[in-house]
Amino acid sequence: MMESKETRIAIEDCYQAPYRNCYGCGPDNVDGWHIKSYVENDALVVASFQPAGYLTGGVPHFAYGGMLAAVIDCHGNAAAAWFYHRAQGLMLGKDPMARSVTASITVNYRKPTPMGVPLRIEARLVAIEERKVRVGVVILADGSCCCEGEVLSVVVRQQ
Repeated sequence: MMESKETRIAIEDCYQAPYRNCYGCGPDNVDGWHIKSYVENDALVVASFQPAGYLTGGVPHFAYGGMLAAVIDCHGNAAAAWFYHRAQGLMLGKDPMARSVTASITVNYRKPTPMGVPLRIEARLVAIEERKVRVGVVILADGSCCCEGEVLSVVVRQQ
């Protein structure tokens, strides 16, 4: 079920305590990056992130690869949680949100990612098998793919 533009809400803002502290995307982590992932349509979850200057790599004016992997991890898990949530027939912002953790991640760096420009992060569902959700993620700078990966997430059993 697609979320309407009127109810556009960040997936991360729907996480319940104590699942809101991730450094990359946790809304309750005061020192974190606060990545926000939004449902674009039934097949696509998007985010935007502009790395702070200290997140440069070994070459000035290019982004640090480890940070790009972390962005893929955070956005991939948010997307996986939403794809699982939707598959269960639940509504974002209305039903308690699923939370997932990384089982595996692959990252492929396609070209240097420039600093000083907003990055668009896109995630698409690859497969769901019980609590395992596989998501493909791409990071684009100025419309060009700089980095891509795949995240295998496992939905956490709620206590």
